[in-house]
Parts: sequence; C-alpha cells; structure tokens
Amino acid sequence: MPEAAAPAETTQRRRAIKGSLWVLFAVSIWVGWILSTRLGVGQATGGRLTAWDIAFLRFFVAGALLLPVVLRRGLGLDRLGLAWFAVLVGGAGALYVVVVTWALHFAPAADAAALLPGTMPMFVAILAYTIMRDRLDRGQLAGLGLTLAGVSAMMASGVLARGGTQEAGATLGHLLLLAAAFLWAGSTLAMKRGGLAPLHGTATVAVVSLALYGPLYLERFTD
Repeated sequence: MPEAAAPAETTQRRRAIKGSLWVLFAVSIWVGWILSTRLGVGQATGGRLTAWDIAFLRFFVAGALLLPVVLRRGLGLDRLGLAWFAVLVGGAGALYVVVVTWALHFAPAADAAALLPGTMPMFVAILAYTIMRDRLDRGQLAGLGLTLAGVSAMMASGVLARGGTQEAGATLGHLLLLAAAFLWAGSTLAMKRGGLAPLHGTATVAVVSLALYGPLYLERFTD
C-alpha cells in the first residue's frame, strides 16, 4: 500500500509545482500589462497614448491572432445566451481595457496591481453567491473580509498620507479599478456558466471586441 501511494504523491506534487509555475506566469503577464499600460499613458511617453489607443492595440493584435479559433469553434452564443454573451464580451473586452487604462491615468501602477487582480476573486465570489447561489464556506468568508479590509486600508492610507484630504484623482482611479475588477468577475462567471474553454472564451472576447470597437475607434479617434 505505501509503495502504491508513493507514485500518487509524486504525481500530486508535480501537479502542484506545475500549477504554481503557471500561477507565477499568469501574475507576470498581469504585472507586465499593468506596467506597460501605465507607461503608455504616463509622463514617460508624454501621454501620447490614450485609453482608446491602448484598447485598439490590444484587440487588433489579439483579434487577428485568435480569429481562426472563432472560425473553427464559433462564438459560443448558443451556449451562453445573449445576456451572458454580452457580459462576457463587455466584462473582458474593450470596455474593461478602457476602464483600466483610464484608472491608470490617476492611480499608480502599484495600486492597480493590488486592487485589480486582488479584488477579482472577491467579486467573483459575491456574484456567484448572488446569481448562482454558490455556497461560501468560512474560509471564503474570511478571505472576503480580509480583501475588504485591505481595500479599505489602501484607500484610507491615501487619505492619511495627504493630511486627511485624498486627491480626487486618486480616489477616482481606485473606484475605476474596482469597477474593472467587477467587470472581469462578470466575464469569469459567464465563461463558467457557458462552459467555454479558456482559449475559446478569450478568442470570442478578442474577435468580437475588434469587430465592435475597431470601426468605432478608426472613425472617431484617428485623424
């Protein structure tokens, strides 16, 4: 019996290590995107890039690369339904990118790195409990409480650092980051409800965002 358990424990350990490496890779992508977006709208570039520019760059590339996936698998509208399809595309598409980019006009990248991915699980849990009636155990409730405490502490620290009067711009940036995290949580719930594979869901968001946002951007925000 111990001999049979050893290979299973080894396999489980390898899967845990592999999962941890994928988590680190995902975090690196998040950090790189936040920093590059902040750089794009910051003083280093003279503010030459706007939220509209960055959203177009993101989905022009992603939509073109992932178009074959959509052509092969479809948009998933039959599995999602129109309402959840709109939640998926709106929550992770051009609207999300524009909101985050505008937030980075006002909030530093360090705040975005904490508030954006840090509050997404909280909003996912709240939406899943509210809409899908998923149960929350004590550990999850404790995590939600700690997240709320962390968000409150971060926003309060800004007030204390400025002698009790936080700059309106910083507050707006924080609120926009929370709104973006809520949008992303909705798209996560939509993917779960529709049973879409990660690549399929990502491709749908990218292609539809390019199709809807691309013509609007080219018409309204270019010379």
